[in-house]
Amino acid sequence: LHHIKNSNLKQNIYIYITPICNEKFFEICTKGLNIKNDEKIKFFINVIINLKFLNIFFHKLTDCDDRDVLQLRSTIKNPLFLNKEDRKLAKYILEKNGLDKLVNEKLILLNVRDNLYLRDQFKDKNFDYHNYRDSNIKDYDKTVNYLISKGFSVIRMGRNTLNRQSIDNELFWDYSFSNIRSDLLDIYLAEVCYACISTGSGFDALPSINAKPLLYVNYLPHGYMMTSSSRNYTCFKKLKDIAQNKIISDLNVLYDRNIFNILDGSDYEKNGFEVINLTAD
Repeated sequence: LHHIKNSNLKQNIYIYITPICNEKFFEICTKGLNIKNDEKIKFFINVIINLKFLNIFFHKLTDCDDRDVLQLRSTIKNPLFLNKEDRKLAKYILEKNGLDKLVNEKLILLNVRDNLYLRDQFKDKNFDYHNYRDSNIKDYDKTVNYLISKGFSVIRMGRNTLNRQSIDNELFWDYSFSNIRSDLLDIYLAEVCYACISTGSGFDALPSINAKPLLYVNYLPHGYMMTSSSRNYTCFKKLKDIAQNKIISDLNVLYDRNIFNILDGSDYEKNGFEVINLTAD
């Protein structure tokens, strides 16, 4: 909205790529905009893209895509603007299912990526090159139990996750396996939580937009860490130099060896490195 208000263009064209991962989020973002689903417009845009004319006709909102380089989020309270009816419905759903006690001022959201969501949503595309970013949810049991011992409640987020997190405690809920999981609750929980722990995937954009503290763990690649907010903290996966049998933690060394911005997991091994997950401790 900041860019729309400050644009000198008479017409702005915003392109979204289906499938939409959160319909409620899309509804909020496009409220008040004139949305057209026209085959002629789609054809025109495809022609432009295919002919490499994209930079002539379109401009990016910022040079850093989804990074909040202008620090706008910190100036806006409840930037997702869930209305009273939405909040009332979300609270009702949680209360009806006896889960309202989890939603308090000490709620921590846990977001651990695996490969099932991408396999499910994009059946015609192979995302195995992203597998180096995945983690085993069982590795986070100790973290959850520690947080609970300190009086926090924990909700494991996600959709289409591989394995259930089997922790038997009234202050924990594996929401990703719940039959009441919804796009609305995704947004509501991100709005009311105290903080979020994430391995880096699409969901953590929601608590980030709401200016919540974010701890990124088992994160890669280094060059894509979220540095646009002072509320973000990052713990990287370990990279072991295979030839030296040694963990390399110096970011300057990793940058000089051209693996700082690697997106394809196979390129780590090609460059002589093994990706190692952080331990539960």
